[in-house]
Amino acid sequence: MTDTIPQNSIPDGFAPHFRKSPLTEPWEPIYSKTTDTAVILGLRIAEAHTNSRGMAHGG
Repeated sequence: MTDTIPQNSIPDGFAPHFRKSPLTEPWEPIYSKTTDTAVILGLRIAEAHTNSRGMAHGG
């Protein structure tokens, strides 16, 4: 899934993520924001990204 999100709906400071990977391809589009101490990732969660309880979680 590579739906396009209108640029005006992306929060300030975020841009398309600069690294691509076969692992993260199903989660695209991924956005990132770089600060002095971190790279913050953002993505829109759809039903296909959720577990059996309907929630997304990290590992």
